[in-house]
Amino acid sequence: MPVKTAPYTNRTLGADAIIQVPVDLENLVAASCGADVHHAAVKHSLYQGWNNKFRKALVAKLVEHTSVAIPSTGKTKVTRKGDTVEILISEGDYIKFLLNNNHISETDYRVLHQQVAETVPFEVSKKEEDSEPDAKFFALAQKILGMVEAGTTGSDGQPITEDSFISKWSAVNPGYNFENLGGFTEEGIARALEIDEKRRALEINTALL
Repeated sequence: MPVKTAPYTNRTLGADAIIQVPVDLENLVAASCGADVHHAAVKHSLYQGWNNKFRKALVAKLVEHTSVAIPSTGKTKVTRKGDTVEILISEGDYIKFLLNNNHISETDYRVLHQQVAETVPFEVSKKEEDSEPDAKFFALAQKILGMVEAGTTGSDGQPITEDSFISKWSAVNPGYNFENLGGFTEEGIARALEIDEKRRALEINTALL
């Protein structure tokens, strides 16, 4: 049976590329095989969302278990607010630091690694979670990050924070996991705003602030 295809818009590097892809799951399987489609979906979902949530949960557990804070790189950066803050080492380097300095044994690390893995549920990623947002949403995301760093007061009279934004966004956009969008980064916030705009005009939704 010939595989039926249809145009698909793949946004990358700031522009849309129109390509032909199998029209539905049945044709996608016909173009390859069910096992390959399953593998691709699982690997993509792990890469897109699960790994990020797992890394954060694992590092938090390691800090709690070892009582060893994430070391500084010795470098600093200046925030939009003008404050100078330390740059911490990466998650991977932190784990190497713990193991190399005997803060945790290899055996205990692997046990803890598996325990944390069992607490992070697997979710199939949604198409909006890995799309490249339009430039207008990046501009709005930059504005929100600036408001957070400046301690701007929100509509509830409280300072706008990462937690307050994510909480309010999640409340009005059920069915999505903010971490899967890229976390509280410029790209993650831009994706969140693009999803939110589906039901409202382009502006920073004041209910989120």
